[in-house]
Amino acid sequence: MKDLRVTFPDPCDQDWSDMPSRGCNRFCAQCDRTIFDLSNLDIDQAEVMLAVEGRVCVRARVDSEGAVELRRKSTANVRRMILAVGTSVGMLMAAGHAAAKEQAPQGEIVGKLDTMWPYGMVITARSPDGREYRSKVKRDGGYRIKKLPPGTYSLEISGGCGKDWDGGTVVVHDREAARHDATDPNDCIIVGMIEVVQDKG
Repeated sequence: MKDLRVTFPDPCDQDWSDMPSRGCNRFCAQCDRTIFDLSNLDIDQAEVMLAVEGRVCVRARVDSEGAVELRRKSTANVRRMILAVGTSVGMLMAAGHAAAKEQAPQGEIVGKLDTMWPYGMVITARSPDGREYRSKVKRDGGYRIKKLPPGTYSLEISGGCGKDWDGGTVVVHDREAARHDATDPNDCIIVGMIEVVQDKG
């Protein structure tokens, strides 16, 4: 049988750990809803809940392969709940362009983040004197920070679904593009509405 493909069209920014318990789940006072923890359900239970309830709010942990963490069944189970590739979840952060400007900076940093959830992610390059230059991460994980004065920059990656992390340092030379690739060390945890993606056919 096919995997169950899902999307999260309307995730929220409420903290799961701050919500009061309601059995195995939690209660969100802001939207007056029970938030179901998918890790307590096996694939069949999750599928029935979505079929009966339609759109429900859930907490979902998504691994690096895009599989949602579910409770294992006692029998062998090859079906999974999979995050639909290319799904936009509207988790965009406000990220302006470079906070500092120079007369004629020539360098840039280009790279790609290996992450399951690039939506809303921002990479910040910080110079030793504290100036910051930012770029939004594209849907494919790529990014480019332009118009940088030559120097050494520390990188910080934020937003999306995992925790922020240190991206290391990179040296930018005049009239050159410094290459920097990174891998997201975090699992992805999403709290918000979930919908089943219907196959076209």
